[in-house]
Amino acid sequence: MDLDPWCGGQCSYSSPMTSLVVTDSSQLTSDTQHLCVVGATTVDLQFSLEPEDTVVEPGNDAMLHCAAGGADNSKPTIRWRGTDGHFLNLIGERFRSPLQNGSLYFSKVHPTQNVDGEYQCVANLLEVGSIVSRTARLVIAIGAEGEGRVVQHTFPLIMSLSPGDQHSLDRYFEQLMRQMQQHALPLLESEPKDLTIFPGQTAYFSCLTQGVAQVVWLKDDRPLRLDETRMLVLPSGALEIDEVMSSDNGSYRCNVSSLGQFRLSLSAALSVNKDIAAGADIMAPEFIATPRPTTVVQGSTITLDCVANGNPKPWITWLKDGITLDMAHLDGPFLKIGTGSLQISNVQEKDSGTYQCRAENRDDSGDATANVDVQVPPYFTKKPSDHYGFVNKDVELECEIRGKPEPRVHWVKNGEQIKLNDYIQVVNGYNLRILGLMTLDAGMFQCIGSNPAGNIQAAARLMVLETGANDTFVHPPPALRSSVGDTLTAFVPPPLTAIPTSTDVAPGEVSPPSSKVPSAPQGLKAVIVSTRFVTISWKPPAEPRGDILTYSVFHRQEGSQRERVVNTTGSRLEEVNVPGLTPDRTYYFRVQAYNTEGPGESSDLLIVSTQAEVHVPGAPVGLRAVGTSPTSLLVQWEEPELNNGPVQRYKLYFMEGDSAEEHHVVTAERQYELKDLGKFTEYSLWVVAFNQNGPGSSTEEIVGRTLSDVPSEPPQNITLEATSSTSVVVRWEPPPKSGQNGVITGYKLRYRKRDRRSRGDTVSTDANRRMYALTGLERSSQYQVRLWALTVNGTGPPTEWFNIETFENDLDESHVPGQPVNLKTRAMADTITVSWSPPRDQNIMVRGYTIGWGKGIPDAYTQVLEGRQRFYVIEGLDNRYYVVRYTSSHHSSNPRYKYFNSTNLNCMIDDLRPNTQYEFTVKVLKNRRESPWSMVVLNMTQEAAPSSNPRDLTVVPVEGNPSSVNLNWQPPKQPNGAITGYVIFYTDDHKKHDRDWVVEGIVGDKMTTTITRLKPDTMYYFKIQARNNKGYGPFSSTVSFSTGPNGRGWTNSMVLFIAVGCGLVILSAIFVCIVVVYCRRRSVERSKKGYLKGNLKGTKPCKTSIKPPDLWIHHDQMELKALEKTQQSMGAAGGGPSTTDGPPITVTTLPRASQDFDDSKFQHPGGSNSLDKRTYVSSYIGSKPLLNHRGALLELEGRGEGQ
Repeated sequence: MDLDPWCGGQCSYSSPMTSLVVTDSSQLTSDTQHLCVVGATTVDLQFSLEPEDTVVEPGNDAMLHCAAGGADNSKPTIRWRGTDGHFLNLIGERFRSPLQNGSLYFSKVHPTQNVDGEYQCVANLLEVGSIVSRTARLVIAIGAEGEGRVVQHTFPLIMSLSPGDQHSLDRYFEQLMRQMQQHALPLLESEPKDLTIFPGQTAYFSCLTQGVAQVVWLKDDRPLRLDETRMLVLPSGALEIDEVMSSDNGSYRCNVSSLGQFRLSLSAALSVNKDIAAGADIMAPEFIATPRPTTVVQGSTITLDCVANGNPKPWITWLKDGITLDMAHLDGPFLKIGTGSLQISNVQEKDSGTYQCRAENRDDSGDATANVDVQVPPYFTKKPSDHYGFVNKDVELECEIRGKPEPRVHWVKNGEQIKLNDYIQVVNGYNLRILGLMTLDAGMFQCIGSNPAGNIQAAARLMVLETGANDTFVHPPPALRSSVGDTLTAFVPPPLTAIPTSTDVAPGEVSPPSSKVPSAPQGLKAVIVSTRFVTISWKPPAEPRGDILTYSVFHRQEGSQRERVVNTTGSRLEEVNVPGLTPDRTYYFRVQAYNTEGPGESSDLLIVSTQAEVHVPGAPVGLRAVGTSPTSLLVQWEEPELNNGPVQRYKLYFMEGDSAEEHHVVTAERQYELKDLGKFTEYSLWVVAFNQNGPGSSTEEIVGRTLSDVPSEPPQNITLEATSSTSVVVRWEPPPKSGQNGVITGYKLRYRKRDRRSRGDTVSTDANRRMYALTGLERSSQYQVRLWALTVNGTGPPTEWFNIETFENDLDESHVPGQPVNLKTRAMADTITVSWSPPRDQNIMVRGYTIGWGKGIPDAYTQVLEGRQRFYVIEGLDNRYYVVRYTSSHHSSNPRYKYFNSTNLNCMIDDLRPNTQYEFTVKVLKNRRESPWSMVVLNMTQEAAPSSNPRDLTVVPVEGNPSSVNLNWQPPKQPNGAITGYVIFYTDDHKKHDRDWVVEGIVGDKMTTTITRLKPDTMYYFKIQARNNKGYGPFSSTVSFSTGPNGRGWTNSMVLFIAVGCGLVILSAIFVCIVVVYCRRRSVERSKKGYLKGNLKGTKPCKTSIKPPDLWIHHDQMELKALEKTQQSMGAAGGGPSTTDGPPITVTTLPRASQDFDDSKFQHPGGSNSLDKRTYVSSYIGSKPLLNHRGALLELEGRGEGQ
């Protein structure tokens, strides 16, 4: 036994396939975090050869091959399963025997041996597991006389089907089996029919058979000698005779043979009509053979037969989905054989679609259509890969299979199909998820997909790792790290920890005690119990014995030994949410703590029962919709797998296309036919089942489409343009969407000379054309044109006749054309239609136009157009765009939003204000739908230099200092950031350049400063600019100021304020005297309120017991408004009696000053009787300074009678 060099103890190999166990880790430390591995090499097991479907004649030998091997050249054991899925006991069998290479040999097969059916080989390696091969079928071909004949190989297979047959290959195989058991040859699906034609036309006799057979044609019961210049046997077995002659009259039949067996078809008579006059009449095309709907396996070759007669002889073209096929491409898959049949080689999925055989002559045209459905065998886009996982953890094996039809996918383990349950689930498509790994989960897993075109399988090995009793630290062994590649993401271990297994510590038991690991967590309880999740919380261990790194919460369902684990995160150590539970079930929970030494003791078990859900039905299954007519849909479904009681009714919801209007019908049946729907319209459908408890889950939404019909409206916007003396260009647009009633497959044009009574000539075009040039016309003649639109169902109504006259002479080409005129655009959901008119000089020939378009620039894309074209549709444009809504952050109930449209996932919005916080939200619009607004995102624009100048710059002199002035200003309205300072420019000569002005800087956001050292009796000019971190703003307007001879300068505003102040003082004094006289006369004490300026010493207009205080407000932005105060009690200092019930005192508000001053500079000399023009004066009762809500300082000066 080899030891990993990392390990300090011993290792034991508990099982060659299931797990690795560390039994002694006493010498492991926290720095030695590796797993001791014995023989850690992955053994790959895969098939090198798988059995194939085989058809054998009775009496012949057959063999089904099978070979498998491992990466280390190990040889697996191969066994075979039969049709019933059980292993074959081949001991003593006479007809079946296994070979040494693993193949199964059949000796002299006979129907009586009952050896036909399905077989599957199983390869097994003891140390790895088992894998199963694809299923192969053995078919015994039985002839009419009991002799075997090979009539069909299953794959590849070509079939002709009815439109509703969707399980073609499986059903065909069953039909073939029944047919051979009834001792019958393949049936003739189509036999020749009598035909009467004119000389020179084409004859067609069908002979379509199922299977591979040789077809020989007989004429008058004699083998037909083929004239290779006129006669051809098509791949379908049909006989085509071109340019029929009188000698071709006779009776025709086909002989279908296969290895000696033959079947004769019915006879069909070919009659050649010799009426020359009748044969010369104009005849519209008439089909005598039309293509059949076909289902084919990818890679096969098919032929679509098509033959038509008419006069003149029709020309046959093929279209796919309304677009003409390119038959000229030598390496292309399309080839015309015979007179008009189409052969498609190496068919691919992209070749599925509707094919049209269009026969046309100058009289008319006709279409014959057939759908081709290409089935694609299953193929892997993502194969399962080897995984390893630890016990109690979850693992997900990935598998992604594509095919057409959609493959049926299932998983097998060691050759046995897996039964899904609560712990083994198929999720995310076809991925297999195993919850709570156990050692018995190890083995070989296979993802198998099958559809009628074939089946496929891929295998992967799952290894389960566990730790021993001491729960040592584990890391993936080197061998696994090198073999599983990117599948290491299947498990992410917790930091420095290993997960204990349910076999190490039984649920509810306690880990072996240790002096280094934590004790058991305490107080385990369920905080929240819901139907599908439980929130568990607990308290830390009483003895953590170090820092707790994490906790592991183990839980298992009652009756199951499969335990799962959830690890907590560091942010919320003592609480975890356990999701993914089943309603109405009982679960056992336990918790272990981890420190640097490893996992500690397990807590006691906590038993929690999840809540029960309302027993409503599950979603109905198998929802499908089939169009039954152009205006009806048949919707069918099956009962829900989970009924929870009888289903009382179903509600079928349906919604038309992109419409947001939802409709529904109620039915008790499992099908419903929706009627009166739109023609060829898609509908979204879903079904909800109801029982006695209410509605259940909804099915997945499916899309159904009603059948197509002939167009109900003609083409529109018809224009005719004469481009020369012999040609006219016809332009048109498709019928309105509501009148198309299907996919437009082409257009039919009929034109004639106006003075003639004939039907005229007919031409047909592809569906993608919007223009057609009529050539070979007569000079200076009037013509009439009308159009029809075509679908697979037929021809719609025609337009009215349009008139046009050809030129008398051809146009000049010796000069360059002028500029196109009348350029117009019309935007649709994902297209733009551009139209224009030719240059004004109509005498110059225009051979073509070049149109350019693009995002932002008009020449990102260009297209060269014909000179006759007058419009172009730019397609494939992205019709999705985004609307960005933004506004500055606000709290208004009616914000002013701005909007910006963008077709990209980013945009530049450049109309924002700097240093402003904005909120942004976005929504997407597509067609008529739009999403809700996204979450609001806040962001602030960067700062910028101030974009406006400081406001209200004023100059105030300083008393007693003729050489100094005070400057006051307001900040800019748009600072665009925090103001870091101001720059003041001043000069006595305003004609100087700015660089010659005196500059003084102000740091900070101050709004006042003092300029000193000025000259007396001098006119100065001042201006100011603000600055922030991004730069300087613009200058303010220039303010002039003159210092007087006495050193003090006066401005008009100052003189005005002084005059107003003096007037107010006089008025106030008169008012106070009147009030005092009035008060004395009535002998009533009243409060006094008014605006005073200065100290009125020696002036006593009236006598009262107490004088009102003076209120000084140092804030140029505060306005005192009229107040109403009631009589207050007298102060202790006054000692006078209190007065009550006095009338309110009216307060007159003085004008506020136009300048700001600092509080420290604001003083009131005691001897001044003048009113200070820079302050407000108010009589208001108070005793101490106050600070208002804006920070204004209120000073109250109280006076008494004797002060």
